[in-house]
Amino acid sequence: MCVCLEVLVVKSSRVVVLALSATLFFCLALAISFAWGALVVRHEIFPYQALEAVPVFALESEKDQAGVSAADRYWAQKVIDGGYILHFRHAQREKWNDVAAFDAYDLLRGSGSAAESYAKAVCLTEQGVEESRLIGSVFRLLNVKVARVIASPSCRAKETAQYAFGRIDGIDNSLLHRTAIPPEQWDGFAAQLRSLILSIDVQPGTNVVLSGHGRRLGDDGDRVIDVDETQDVDGRDETGFVVLERVEGKVIARHKFTSFKNFVNAILEVPLT
Repeated sequence: MCVCLEVLVVKSSRVVVLALSATLFFCLALAISFAWGALVVRHEIFPYQALEAVPVFALESEKDQAGVSAADRYWAQKVIDGGYILHFRHAQREKWNDVAAFDAYDLLRGSGSAAESYAKAVCLTEQGVEESRLIGSVFRLLNVKVARVIASPSCRAKETAQYAFGRIDGIDNSLLHRTAIPPEQWDGFAAQLRSLILSIDVQPGTNVVLSGHGRRLGDDGDRVIDVDETQDVDGRDETGFVVLERVEGKVIARHKFTSFKNFVNAILEVPLT
C-alpha cells in the first residue's frame, strides 16, 4: 500500500512539474513576442512601408477572360491617383522592314516626316491615330492628370503624344528605339534616358507621359531600370505602357499594361442598363 502511494506521489509530482514547465515556457514565449513587437514598432525593424509599396497580388499571373489580372486593376487605379511616369509604346504603324533606316535618315535630315513619301514607314496608320485619340479620351474620362508629355523624335511617337494629349512639352532623343541607333551609342543613350527619368518633376496627383518605343527599357537592362517588377518590361504591344516610379534614387518598373485595352478593361465598367 505504501509503495503504491509513493509511486502515485512521484507521478503526481512529475505531472505538476511538466505543467509548471509548460506554463513557464508559454509565458516566456509570450513575453518575448511582446518585447519583439515593441522593438519592431519603436525602431521600425521590419519594413512595413516596403510591403505597402508592392501589393500582395502584384505577382499574380492569373487573368480573367478579358486578359486582366488583379494587379492590372490595382495599378489602373494607381495611375488615376497619379504620381508616376508612364512610358508608352507608340500606337500602330505599318510594318516596314527598313523602318530603322527610314527613322535614322528622317531624323538626320530633320524633315517633316508626315509630308514625305515614306511617311507610312515612320508615322502612324489611320488606326494608330484613332488608338492615340482613344488614349487621350479615356484619360480625360477617368480624370487622369498628365502634367507633362515628352516624346521620342520619331514621327509615330510624336503623333501618338499629339493625338492623345494635344501637346508635346519636350522632345528627347534618348526615347528613340535602339534599332535606329548605332551600337556604339547604346550606352550613351541609355545613360541619357535614365538621367531623364530621374530628373523629371513628378508631382502627387499627376503623371508624366513618355511617348516612345518598345524594346527601350528592357534591352538596356539595369542601365535604365534598377528593379523590374513586371518580369518582362518590354513585352508589350503598341499602345502598351509601363508604370515607372522613383524611390530613393532608384527607377522601379512597377507594372506593365501589355496593351492600352488592358488598362481600359481593368478600370472601365459598362452599366447593365
